[in-house]
Amino acid sequence: MVNLFGVFEQAKNKAPDKTALVVDKVEYSYSSLHHRALQMAHLLQKCDGNQIGIFAGRSFSAYVGILGTLACGKTYVPLNTQFSAFRNQLILELAQIKTLIVDAQGLQQIQNQPEGFPKDLVLVCPELDLTAIPKELENKFKIHAKSDLTNGLEKPIMAPEENIAYIIFTSGSTGIPKGVPVSHKNVWSYINYLSKRYDLGPEDRFSQVSDLTFDASVHDMYLCWYVGASLYPIPEKVLMAPAKFIKENKLTTWFSIPSLLLFMKRFKMLKTNAFPSIRYSLFGGESLPKSLALEWQEAAPNSVIENQYGATEITIGLSHYRLSKEENKIQTHNGIVSLGQIFTTQEYRLIDEDNQILETEGEICLTGSQITKGYWQNPERTEENYFKFPGDDRIWYKTGDILRLKEGNLFYIARKDFQVKVRGFRIELEEINLAVKTFTGADLVYTIPYPVTNGLADHLYCFVEETTNPSKNDILQHLRKKLTSYMVPKEIIFIKEFPLNPNGKIDSKQLIDLIK
Repeated sequence: MVNLFGVFEQAKNKAPDKTALVVDKVEYSYSSLHHRALQMAHLLQKCDGNQIGIFAGRSFSAYVGILGTLACGKTYVPLNTQFSAFRNQLILELAQIKTLIVDAQGLQQIQNQPEGFPKDLVLVCPELDLTAIPKELENKFKIHAKSDLTNGLEKPIMAPEENIAYIIFTSGSTGIPKGVPVSHKNVWSYINYLSKRYDLGPEDRFSQVSDLTFDASVHDMYLCWYVGASLYPIPEKVLMAPAKFIKENKLTTWFSIPSLLLFMKRFKMLKTNAFPSIRYSLFGGESLPKSLALEWQEAAPNSVIENQYGATEITIGLSHYRLSKEENKIQTHNGIVSLGQIFTTQEYRLIDEDNQILETEGEICLTGSQITKGYWQNPERTEENYFKFPGDDRIWYKTGDILRLKEGNLFYIARKDFQVKVRGFRIELEEINLAVKTFTGADLVYTIPYPVTNGLADHLYCFVEETTNPSKNDILQHLRKKLTSYMVPKEIIFIKEFPLNPNGKIDSKQLIDLIK
């Protein structure tokens, strides 16, 4: 069933009364959610434009909006109420969005910053009565409230597999977001592969940690619905401290960035056997420290843990490394867990600056059924990252990540942008981070080269959690003994709280602003 709404509908046909979604403690069966999605599709089919914006948090509006968009054969584009009004406005313009599905939180932001949203925008509010919508918004926008969602399509419009299912906008180096269009076929390849890898079924309960603007959310939704399981979005108010939510809902599968575990650790939530119900734990989006993985294993002792590597352009993820229960068998580099091996359905190569193939270390590029075809209406950026080898008609994607192949497994070394030389010597930033972590006991250490010109860095700056005991001088003295001189940072900067982007990753641009 190479169509994402078809994936959901197939689960509905098998078990219509099974719980598909639990939001704010309200359960929605596959049948009821399917019915509401077709009502949404009936309305959206009549709206102008093929791209439908989703301006909602972890709410029923967001999920029925996504399913309704897919059910009428259109493309959904998630926005985020935590983004600046300027960024959301850019996405609206770039994606040519004329219809926006909104929940109460999104409507509040539109009310606070109405100038950031075009007057010809149509707002669809699936959970709100017309009486709950402010008059000033009614006067500016065409609005469809809950009462307008009564009729439904008799049957969904199943878009062809090559059609775009969603567009996710990632940060661009120029400050202009890059849109990544992902097809139904791209996602189908991903979920079909993982459904065979894991023993999942209708009794499973999936977490949803990621915001909809992060494509890990696609993993949560469609792998869950493909196996007929139940999806449990974690409410924003408990997102950084979800232990109680995990226990109360007896979640069985978990997928998050590793950084979230740091917050849980600070709140003393990673206690032995804290989460016995979890059977599978996947981590991706950033490096997974071995020390943190071991603490999670203690907290979720019945869980299989896998580290995943991916990017929006390659459809969520396409490598996996399963951690051994025996600590000394876990493969790492500079304390970071291996990325393992590429999915058997995809192919990779390591290349140099001239696209020449290397044996053991280089920028990883990938091809296969999960690789997207380029950036949304951005041929210049597409040409930079997507290419073909001579004599090979397949499209390859350059990730910008430097990886090393050792004993059959891949290991993350650095971002290409951050693989720099200091005094002519190539630096591995994670080696510095590991040395600082080992000495200070800090969970979070982040080293940045700055300024960088043509791959050459003037200095290194090391950011360390403020909670650590050793002084700056103590740390620097230790590093001078432990590392070669060119790897010792110019300065140690203690930071109370690391700045994060909306996806929960460390925001390096904000850290650089602290250096300037």
